[in-house]
Amino acid sequence: MLLAGQITQFHQIALTSSLTILGGIFVLVAGQVVIRFLIEPLQEQCKVIGRIASDLVFYARFYANPGLVEKEFSDRTMEVLRRHASDLKAVNRMIPFYGLWALLGRNPTRNEVKQASKDLIFLSNATGDTGRSEWNRGARKRIEKALHIEEAE
Repeated sequence: MLLAGQITQFHQIALTSSLTILGGIFVLVAGQVVIRFLIEPLQEQCKVIGRIASDLVFYARFYANPGLVEKEFSDRTMEVLRRHASDLKAVNRMIPFYGLWALLGRNPTRNEVKQASKDLIFLSNATGDTGRSEWNRGARKRIEKALHIEEAE
């Protein structure tokens, strides 16, 4: 017969096992929360900035020569640049503690993102017949600087 306060070896093993399983579940859930709400948004922002860097180079022949490009190509360029401006703003809002990451130099600041988005929209609007080549080059340089993209040659 067990007296109050006494635990058998079986009860001790069962309690230890239960606490170990609950601790493992807690660690799994906490890890998934960090991955879903912190790591994945940071990775998504890196992907968006990477696509912007790529398309600034790829579409340069179109936005650097406004008025000299066929309408089909300038329209496509305008659409892509405007989509990047939208994606950049959207992904920026998904990252918790954004100011901390920017302070650590991990991400562009909110003001840099805002400036890059404005310049992407400017570049989109200036790609057709209304743009000027030197203004578009200036916008590209500001985008690259704001998003910490290495300047293309």
